[in-house]
Amino acid sequence: MERYLNSFALLYAMGRKSTQDLIKKIIKSLSKNPKSIIDISNDTNLDRTAIVKYLNILKENGLLVEEQKGTSKVFTLVPINRTNTFFGLPLDAESEKKFNSLYHLIKKTWAKQTSKPLFKTHAQKIAYKVISECDLRLPSGWYLYGGIAIQAYDDSVNYEYSKLPKEVELSVKNITAQFIKNEHAWQSKKQQYEEEGNTLYLTKENILSILYGPKFNSNEFSDIKDSLYVLIKMIRKLISLSPKDKRKKYNEILEAYQDLMLDVTNKLDETKLKDCRTELITLFQAVWEYIALFNFKNDLKKYYSEEILDLQFKLYLLQKEDEIIELGTRLQNMIPQDEITDPVERKLKEALSQIKLLTPAETKKEEKTLEEYRKKYGLKALNEKLFKEFGLN
Repeated sequence: MERYLNSFALLYAMGRKSTQDLIKKIIKSLSKNPKSIIDISNDTNLDRTAIVKYLNILKENGLLVEEQKGTSKVFTLVPINRTNTFFGLPLDAESEKKFNSLYHLIKKTWAKQTSKPLFKTHAQKIAYKVISECDLRLPSGWYLYGGIAIQAYDDSVNYEYSKLPKEVELSVKNITAQFIKNEHAWQSKKQQYEEEGNTLYLTKENILSILYGPKFNSNEFSDIKDSLYVLIKMIRKLISLSPKDKRKKYNEILEAYQDLMLDVTNKLDETKLKDCRTELITLFQAVWEYIALFNFKNDLKKYYSEEILDLQFKLYLLQKEDEIIELGTRLQNMIPQDEITDPVERKLKEALSQIKLLTPAETKKEEKTLEEYRKKYGLKALNEKLFKEFGLN
């Protein structure tokens, strides 16, 4: 129940206590068991008009399922942490029924056309293409390995079938035939990238081909260096194509990653460069997963409110940020520090290293003392005093 209260608070910024109390009562009532509007009203002593208003908001955001039972409509809360959708995103009953029918058709059609195993990647690529081709309006987007449906495919599940339009059945048949020729999952992935002409994902594949290619894994220092120069160009392209987001840390991490790769290329000697190849691959994979999270989240804005997506993606983003920072710091520590040749810069660094951090009370006292000195002797005299104290005169 707490997850529903939190998500709704984020969705509608409920600062007013009366609204919070109203929503809490409705959700508390529905968390016990499915209810009609009359049942909710009797359970909460709330006005039916207010109940209808907030039930509609919950339903529009996929947090509620409405079913007709006899002459009454009955409402059921959708579990916010589903196990059969990516990131536990909510899914209404009608969408789930369509997904189950679609996977039933794909599974059945695949078995008719071939004896090869149906990998999850194959099923997802077929489902994504059918959803797009037939405009099924089911939640889908591009994540780590390309376009996928929000409901995961599970080969062990016997999906129930509810009749879909003939055009969907024909689409499944034709698209399945296109993917059957692929022996491996990566072939279906590559096929989708090329068919869709997705430059971001094709660039990612080019970067991986460099990282796992013979030149980057050569014993020749010149080969590794050449690979890194090409890699930096590709990384710049990847980041320029990456989704834009208001999250400040996202932009900072991508900028820091580019800077770090330049330092690796320009400052590491032969031995250290060979030693850090595994770290470079691991860091890129983490950065790509981070970009893919934002890409998927942006694609899903057509189906979910931004508040629900922020709530469901938040933990994954924080974990990935921590991982990137840890991996990046480890790699940064392998890079030698620049030698400071300028005497003024050297003095400044030495002075800064001797600075003692003040408590808030000490800081306030020091600011007052400096301000009094400035008023009495002027700004120029204050600057001269500070330079002398820090040995910069």
